[in-house]
Amino acid sequence: MKAALSALALALVLVAAAPAGAAEPVGSANLVITAGKWRTLSERGIWLGGSGAAESEGRRTRLSVRGGSIGDTSASLLNPGALELTAGSGRTKTAVKLTAMRVELGSRSWLSAKLGKKRRPIFKLERGTLSTNGAGGAAKLEGASVSWQPATLRALRKRLGAHLPGGTLGSLSITAATLLAETPQSGPIAVASPLLPRPATAIDVTAATLAWHVRDSWIRYLNTEQAPQALEGAVPEAAIPESQHPCPDRPAETNPTLVYSYDFPFANGWYDPPSGSAALYYRGGVRFSYPSHGIEIVARNPEIEINGAASQAIFNLYGGGQTAYPEQRASLLRLAPAIPTQSGPGAFGFPGPLRGTLTADGQRVFAGFYPPPNDGFGCVSVSFRTG
Repeated sequence: MKAALSALALALVLVAAAPAGAAEPVGSANLVITAGKWRTLSERGIWLGGSGAAESEGRRTRLSVRGGSIGDTSASLLNPGALELTAGSGRTKTAVKLTAMRVELGSRSWLSAKLGKKRRPIFKLERGTLSTNGAGGAAKLEGASVSWQPATLRALRKRLGAHLPGGTLGSLSITAATLLAETPQSGPIAVASPLLPRPATAIDVTAATLAWHVRDSWIRYLNTEQAPQALEGAVPEAAIPESQHPCPDRPAETNPTLVYSYDFPFANGWYDPPSGSAALYYRGGVRFSYPSHGIEIVARNPEIEINGAASQAIFNLYGGGQTAYPEQRASLLRLAPAIPTQSGPGAFGFPGPLRGTLTADGQRVFAGFYPPPNDGFGCVSVSFRTG
């Protein structure tokens, strides 16, 4: 059990993301309203969902865990953001927020929040499977039923001016792990490999595309505070359910709809038909930032080298905060070896996205928290045309 919970702790948290000296639980909780209660709420003109750091999609709401404590038999977990209820529409619309949420786990479990200025127990959590480990710093609650506390339900009905249905609302699952007290930082980046030499038989590439489909769990993690930012001409693709990610590494049961992929404009490049090697240079970048956890990583001007087993993706990298390092060109991803196939006159590509795994430098950038075999970091889709 202890080994399983320790593994859970590592899987849940990018420990390098915490400010130095932090020792607080982080994680997430998922509230799912039953289909019947969701239908009743809709029929009565009532909406219940998250706001701020609590995000909703349909009848599912994801709450973040940021702070609290974990013991051997109990845990107290803080949830930023709010649950919001609205009733009516137009001038008759009424809204009520439940803020400063906190989940107490133990022999009796509940979720409390502030309604106005007063903290109240909001939900009873019953019949779930609870495991806690104070030494390992991990807590997990699965499949607990969620029902309203009667006094709170009466107060909410009065404030909303609507008959909020009582009884069991849905279910809640929660996972959390404690960050290490001493936070590792990103290590120094070695000198990148030299530019791939251009063979005498190479021809110019006149156009090319590049889509970087970034590791799913990394994107989920950042979105708990803010989404990555496309820079200097790079374009985020449309948000998609995580189940549609072309190369998932650590998919979540919640299947969140997020932006996982970024397209980069082409600059120049070459292709050598005899060897099948190519060097493609692009512009633009992506900023990965989680300010409250000390993360600031910028990856710019990607280079895709197709060179058999030595294929790689190189970026100009910059880091700040706990991930600090000066701007420098470095190999971030090893790419699965592949030879371009011709799909038409002067048109080349690959049967599918090329898998990417972090290089030694890439692992240093992420403070060593994605070691093999957990070093997958998404994939790239590449195509190009020659004159």
